[in-house]
This record gives sequence, structure tokens and C-alpha cells, in this order.
Amino acid sequence: MRRKPPAFHLVGLHPPPVSIVQPEPLVLSAIYRPDAIASAQQGAVCYDGGVRQRQAIRVGRQFFQHIIPAIVKPALALWNEVIGFIFLCFGAIFGFYGVRYALHGDILRLVFAGIATAVMAWYGVDSFLRARKISRS
Repeated sequence: MRRKPPAFHLVGLHPPPVSIVQPEPLVLSAIYRPDAIASAQQGAVCYDGGVRQRQAIRVGRQFFQHIIPAIVKPALALWNEVIGFIFLCFGAIFGFYGVRYALHGDILRLVFAGIATAVMAWYGVDSFLRARKISRS
């Protein structure tokens, strides 16, 4: 509680300033005023250390259940798009080499470059399709 001002001043004969002193409301929340629990009645205390900890864990779990999927889903779609682009670039590089080997008549290298082109192009297209599937779900 606040202290009341003295009834007289030592300096002058002026009356003391009028102020209304109101007691602070009793807050029974350990979150806002931990010292209020000690002065409150034992039966009126509504927060215990274990209750606060369980509430904090529950709120944290709800936060992660709502926020993390909203972050992971676009990140996973973006990852698949980036990987798809890289695979398509490798497929294009192997395709250019395949054309070069075809013009020079090197059949064995042409076959390997064609297989590598097909595999890389397939992985690239499949990664883009997965990214689309993830973003639509």
C-alpha cells in the first residue's frame, strides 16, 4: 500500500495537497506479480509453478503446430523447385554434349550422354511436379 502524506508541512502553513490514496488491487496472478501470492490467502491462489509450466508448454506446442507447417510447406516446395531447376540444367548440359558427340560420330559417348540427359530431365520434371503437389495440398 502507498504511504499517506503527512498531515502537516514543516516549511509553511499551507494545507497539504489533497490526494486520494487507493490501495492497489490484489492481483492473484503469479505471472504479473509473484510477490502477491505470498500475501494472498492460501485458498485464493490460482497459479502454481507446475500449472504455469504446463500452460507454457501447451502454448508453445500450439505455436509450433500452427506456425511450423506454414513455414515448412513453402520451403519444401521451393526446395523442390530449386532442385528441379538444377537437374534440368544438368540435363541441358548433357544434351548439348550429346549433340556434340552425335556430330563427331562418337556412339558410345552419345549413348551415355543420352541416358544422363534422360535421367536428369526426368528428375527435374519430377521435382517440379512434387513442388506443385506440395503447394496445392
